[in-house]
Order: sequence, then C-alpha cells, then structure tokens
Amino acid sequence: VVATVTDAAGNATSDTSSDQLVIDTTAPSITASSFDFGSTLNATEDNSDGTLTVTTSGVENGQTVTLTLNGQTYTGLTSSNSATITVGAAALQALTEGTVNYTVDVSDAAGNAASQHSGSFTYDATAPSAPTNAIESVFGRAKTILLMTSPFIWSYSN
Repeated sequence: VVATVTDAAGNATSDTSSDQLVIDTTAPSITASSFDFGSTLNATEDNSDGTLTVTTSGVENGQTVTLTLNGQTYTGLTSSNSATITVGAAALQALTEGTVNYTVDVSDAAGNAASQHSGSFTYDATAPSAPTNAIESVFGRAKTILLMTSPFIWSYSN
C-alpha cells in the first residue's frame, strides 16, 4: 500500500512502508459447551454458582463470549479458545423445572460472528416422594421392616 499526501501548496509526500492489510472473513466457531453440574441440575447443586465452559475455534484471546439463559445474559472472556462463564446460585434456583435451553455467542476480533451455539440441561429440584406401596401386602404381617433407599431409610413397624 502506498499513500500519497499533497498539501494546499502542491507539496507531496508519500509513505511506501510495507505494512500489510489483512482481511479476515473467516467466521470462528463454538465447538462445545458444558456446565460443571453435567446434564442435570438438582436441588443440592443449585445452592452453588454454576460454571459453563465454552470451547471455541478461531477466536482470539480476550473476546467476549455471551451466554443467554432464562432471558438473562452472562459473559466470559476467551483464552486459548476456551471461556468460562459463571451463573449465580440465585439465577439457577429461579429456573423452571424441566428442560432448560441456553445459547452461546462469540465473534472474533475482526467482528466475524460464530454460528449461535445451543445447549440444554434438565433442572430437577424436587426431592423424590416416599414409597407408597403397601409393604405389608408384599411381606405379610412382618413385625418390623427396614427399607433403605438412598438417600432415605424407611422403617415400618406393626
């Protein structure tokens, strides 16, 4: 690239430096995302903050990665094509039980956006209910039956 500048009196100067112009039109990608609690969030795990790890390709260090979850946005910065994003416990507890969908977005330093990444997990904060079958009908007229089902121990005495 050669640039020539001329002033009002007609004096010209030029810059013949060998600077290069780089045009980046290659979009980066989001290759994976996963929460530290796995594919299911339960009532114990939602008492702590959750961390989403996002793996990217073609994204420079320091680029903002945006997670959209339950209508809220959370951000993290890339480092070596990876980013972590923290979601507070209160935000996790505000989720509706069932399948929870989320999206992740990122762009490279040239502004090329990756295709939006989608993920989901199951939120189950309801403790299991006690067994309702009649133990006596299965075991006859037993005096004491101890039933152990993790994490509960049930005792029945007649």
